[in-house]
Amino acid sequence: QAAPLRWRLARLLRWACLQIVVALCYLPWLYMMLRHAGQRATEESPLEPALFARIYATVLMLGVDTNVGRYTWPVLGLTAFAICSSVLLWRRGDRRALAGTVALYLILPPGLIYLLSLPSTAFYTPATNARYFLLFVPAWYMLLGLSVAGWWRHWRGGAVVLAIALVALTGYFTLGYYDDR
Repeated sequence: QAAPLRWRLARLLRWACLQIVVALCYLPWLYMMLRHAGQRATEESPLEPALFARIYATVLMLGVDTNVGRYTWPVLGLTAFAICSSVLLWRRGDRRALAGTVALYLILPPGLIYLLSLPSTAFYTPATNARYFLLFVPAWYMLLGLSVAGWWRHWRGGAVVLAIALVALTGYFTLGYYDDR
């Protein structure tokens, strides 16, 4: 009994030391942030939550960051597909932990970006930019891949059609967006 307890304490101590090292790596950033505390990068008012969500969804799903109102229906369709597929994966227990992790990755960081973009007198408040959302695109494609894999187990022909449709839809809007650039 003593050996496993000693082993657990050693692991806890090693983990705590690593956390301290990570915290020390943030000290230069903390110093810079505190020097600029109370400043805003822009005088613009923050985005409304609904507009923020629309921009986030459009950039995430289609890679387009301008004229997001034009892409409402494709984004709603992809959102519905992702939600239905996630529920299917969740209910069947297929890769539940991975699907949950990806979903959290798609929800929590953008939520924090929104909260940090709200005006504050205590912290430096950067203006929200659509390029920040590009960091979450891999998680979106991972969720789509998990969805198609879940459908593959259920209905192989439908999964092939879904995969082709997803690639075609994304490619169509992305190529249309970058056509004149």
